[in-house]
Formats: sequence, C-alpha cells, structure tokens
Amino acid sequence: MVSSSDINPLEDFSALPRFSDIEPSIIKPAVDSLLSNAKSSIDKVVSSSALSWEDTVFPITASVDRLSRAWGQVSHLNAVSSNPELRSIFNEILPSVTEFYTTLSQNKDLYNKLLVLRQSDEYEKLSEEQRKVLENELRDYQLSGVGLDVEKQRDYKELSKELAAQSAKFSDNVLDATDAYQLHVPDEERLSGLSEAHLSDAKDRADKKNLPGWVFNLQAPSWIPFMESCEDRELREEMYRAYVTRASAKGDPAFDNSEQIISILRARSRKAELLGFETFADLSFATKMASGPKDAISLLNELSRKAKPFADKELSELKEYAKERLQISDLKPWDVSYVAQKVKEERYSFKDEDLRPYFPVSKVMGGLFELLHQLYGVSVVEEKVDVWHPDVTFFSVRGPDDETLGFFYADLFARDGKRSGAWMDDAIGRWKRQGSIQKPVAYLVCNFPPISKDASDSYLSHSEVETLFHECGHVMHHLMTRVDEIGVSGINGVEWDAVELPSQFMENFCWDWTVIKEISVGDEGGDHLPEEVFKKMLDAKHFMSGIQTLRQVEFALFDLRVHMEGHIEQIKDVYTILDSVREQVSVLQVPEYNQFPNSFSHIFAGGYAAGYYSYKWAEVLSADVYAMSRDAGLSISQLGRRFLDDILSMGGLRPSAENFQRFRGREPTVDALLASSGLA
Repeated sequence: MVSSSDINPLEDFSALPRFSDIEPSIIKPAVDSLLSNAKSSIDKVVSSSALSWEDTVFPITASVDRLSRAWGQVSHLNAVSSNPELRSIFNEILPSVTEFYTTLSQNKDLYNKLLVLRQSDEYEKLSEEQRKVLENELRDYQLSGVGLDVEKQRDYKELSKELAAQSAKFSDNVLDATDAYQLHVPDEERLSGLSEAHLSDAKDRADKKNLPGWVFNLQAPSWIPFMESCEDRELREEMYRAYVTRASAKGDPAFDNSEQIISILRARSRKAELLGFETFADLSFATKMASGPKDAISLLNELSRKAKPFADKELSELKEYAKERLQISDLKPWDVSYVAQKVKEERYSFKDEDLRPYFPVSKVMGGLFELLHQLYGVSVVEEKVDVWHPDVTFFSVRGPDDETLGFFYADLFARDGKRSGAWMDDAIGRWKRQGSIQKPVAYLVCNFPPISKDASDSYLSHSEVETLFHECGHVMHHLMTRVDEIGVSGINGVEWDAVELPSQFMENFCWDWTVIKEISVGDEGGDHLPEEVFKKMLDAKHFMSGIQTLRQVEFALFDLRVHMEGHIEQIKDVYTILDSVREQVSVLQVPEYNQFPNSFSHIFAGGYAAGYYSYKWAEVLSADVYAMSRDAGLSISQLGRRFLDDILSMGGLRPSAENFQRFRGREPTVDALLASSGLA
C-alpha cells in the first residue's frame, strides 16, 4: 500500500493541499503527469461509443478537476509567496497548461459527442444540475472557437497562450514594482501627523533593513494612512508619484507594463474577431448577467449623472478648506486624501485612522463568525493544518447539525512577495461523486497591517473591516452551496457581474450597530466601540461619496472603452481613451505622469476584463437585497435564511436574474444604491 507521503504532493488528492511539501522541483513532474492523464481521459471518452453522463462528462470532469486543483495550488503560491524560483517554473509551465485548456475547449469530437448527448434520450435522464452543466459546456465550446477551421483554431490557441503569458508578466511587474520601492525617512520631524501605530510599523520595517529612521512602502497598510495623515506635502507627492508610476516607463523602466497592455488588448481583440464578435467587450458579455456593454454603460452614466453634482460640491469644499486652513492654494491629487481627512476630523470629530484601535483582528474575526451564525446557522471553527506561511489560519464551517460544509484558509497580512489587494479564490469545489461529497475549500486573502513586534494583535481601519467582510461573502458563496455538480456549485457558473452580490451584501453589516458591537472593543477596557463614535461614523458614511463613485465609474468606463475600441496600436492610444473618460466623468485633474492603467491588475491580470463595471452592477443588487430587511421588517436571521435559500446556495444552477427575482419579487432598481450612497 502506497502512503500519501510517497505521492507527489500535487497529485495527492486524498485530503487538503500539502503546502509544506510543495517545492519548485516537484511542480513540473506533477503537472506533466496530470496533463497526460487528462488527455488520456479525453481520448478514451471520444473513442468510446457510450453516451451516458458517467461515460462522457464525468471522467473528463474528474481528470480536469485534479489538474485544476494542482495548478490552482501552484498559482496560489505564486500569488501569496512569490520567489524567483517559483515564478520561473510557473511561467515555464503556464504555456502548456494554457494550451491544454484551449485545445480541450476546441475539441470538435468531444463537442459533437456532448451535442449528441444533449439531443439524445439520455438527456432526459439527467438532473437539473447536470443539464445546466451540459448547456454551459456547449455554450463555452462555441465561445472558445470549436467551430473555427484548423488555421483559425491554431491562431486562437496562440493568442490564448500569449494572453496567459502577458497577463502573468503584467502581474509580476506590478508586484516587483510595488516591492522595489521604499521611502526612507531618517528625520522624524518630517513625519508629523502619522499615528504611533503607523510609525511603529515603519520603524519595524527600517530595522529589518538595517536602516535608521522609518521606511514606508506602496503596500496598502503603509501607503493609505501615509497619504491620509502625513503633513509633509513633499513626501506625500513623492509617495503619490511612486504609486501612480508603478510598472510604467515613468517609474522603474525594468517593470514597465506598456508592452503587456498593448499585447493583451490586441490578443483579446483578435480572439473576439475570430469568434465573430465585433469587440472583446461583446464577447465578454456573452456570459454575463447584463445583456451587453450598452446596459453597463447606461448604468454607469446614470451613476455619473447622479454623483457629479455631489462630487463638484465635495471638491469645492476641499479646495476652500485647503486654501483657508492649510495654506494650500492649488489642491493636487496628493493633497486630496490628506485634506479630506482633515475636513472629516473637524466635521465629525474623527478621522479614519482614529477608528483602528477599536477593531483588533481577533475581535473582528470573532464577531464576523458570530454574524455568519446568525445569518446562516453555521459555526466557524479554527483547525490546525499544513499552511504556506505562519500567519495563515484555517477554519472549518459547520452546519446546525455539526456537519462540515467546507473549509477556508485566511491569509490576512501584507508581506513582501505577496500580491497586493484582497481576493477570494476556490481551492476545491463541492462535488457529489460516487456517493461521497467533495467538500469545498476557499482561500481568503487580504493585505492588512502585520502584527508589529511590540503588539499582540493587528488593528484594522473600518474600510479594512469592510474588505474582510466582502471577501468572506465570496467565501460563503463558495462554501454554502447545495449544488452537487462541480461545474455549477459555489461560485462556478455564476455570471461574472453577479458574483460580487454575496460579497457586497456582507459589507452592509459593517454599518449595523448590533454587528459593530460584536466586532469592536471599547476605550479603556470597554466592551465595544462607543455608540457616540458609531453615530459619528454614520454621519460621515457618505463623506466624499460623490468623488468615490465617480472614481469607480471612471475605472469601469475606461475598462469598457479599451475593450470596445479596436484601433489601439500603442500605449498612447490607451491614455487617449483614459483622458476622454476622465474628461467625461472626473472632477479631479491628475498630473500627466499618472500611469494608472499600467498597474490596473483587475483588467490586465485578473478576471475583470470588460467586467470592472460588475462592482457597481452587483452593488445595485446588494443594496436592493439588503433593503429587503427594512422593507419587509426582516431580522438578520430571517434575511440570511432567505438569502441563503434563494441566492447563496444556488451556485450557478439558475440565472442570477431569476434568483434575484425570486428573492425580491421584482427586478432590481438603482434606488436603494443611491440612497445607501447618499446620492438620492
């Protein structure tokens, strides 16, 4: 009998991933083996005359699931623990993995076999879940070029490999550019305004680099409070310039993403053209909840019209305050966060950093888990398993009968070699196979301030609390599914512009007083955040909401425009489009050296190409869903059970529009979002 320890860790699917055993040297043999096995499964299905689900879809799903789980572990480690050796092997293998998936999606023999299954009597024997998987598969084959001739299929494959390589390079450049920069300040007098906690973190950073004084970087826990609080205008400008020139020729040219941007846009445009779509945006919307780019643009234009008057007023107030109180006569982008915090502090008697001591991570996590219990009747229990970094924790999610529903890893703190931002990803999908359930597993990743050497906990800003709740919403979407077919369980098969609904739904509870009391501590041993402070937070909730809304609209419109216009030949064309979008919606002027697209990983290295609007689209849905508690007088538990039954548990089984209508009894409207954003 062979023990699991004798198996290549990436080919051991008997339990959870064996992260400690994954060395770069074992990655290629494992992936090569899994690729070979998957190809053999496909050949066997194609050559067989059997037509049942068990003889066609099941064996291919099983072999591809094993490959996806293994490659997913490699991709995950490359995102959270990147190093030169791992990155090198990842980029070496990436073309082979990409080619496999592209070849699979263009396999005409397999497509025809599935088509025959769809048209046969066997189809009537399939469950609702199996039928949905089959319908999605046939659609995806068509959208992947199964109908193209041999030459065009070859072109499509090459474009897919180029896109994978260029997107990986884009991500690497952003990570390297972010990690490479540091602002070393030996003179403490220049750091007036910064909190003791922020200074302590910067001091720890300097000590690790054997430097006197303080070191700041471009990771969010350092960059955001620095821009909000540092009184030295020259230092703010220096940090701003470093941030907005990351991965561009105006920063360190070694990490310039200009070539990647053009290559990515050209390849996407060409793929869409091969498939008969006018633009890549049209191709992207073929699998989204919105019917087309015009629907998304219509929403964004409506939000822009509503937000613009508020944003104009907010900017005027900032300029007036800066001139009269801070002797800043020409408000610049590197002043905006700083001045806004000054106004907020004066108007509401606090600024964002003042809230951090109230939200220790341990307390926030405990309160979050209590909320999940109230919403869905689940218990979250920490367990000890093999992880990739000492900071990582692991939890099981158990139902009311103590049945384990799934698991998730939580990697919460920023560090070198870790991709910036916050995200959730699936490690394992739920799948009922051969009588047993493959339990779903998720990754929850954030970049919060690490625990300093003199502290026992890390402390979050309220916006970071919202980020944690947001990503936890994604996790619950994946783990709370009741669907048994992996192709449509959890987040699988859900339209991209609806997948943000469960995450944004969770953000609403960060403004619920009963929840705030559970996730916070008080002053001098108090049980929770003082209620008068919470009331100030509510008063300040809509502060700068006009400018913030326009910022998101700007990003979303830019994303759609660059994927709708096919004439982009050089990087200046990209910036011409961005200038046009800014002229349309923005109230803030940015300097010529601002190279924001070069680090816009969501659309050039993530899954949001021609889909960044999804955040606002889903925000409309989530605000409308949450308003149900007020409109129907539902308690948290009643709201949670309905949300679980009608939306969360359904995975990708049914169209998201149908799920929403079942829950709300009507189509969504923008009214709740405008009200919750203070733009009504």
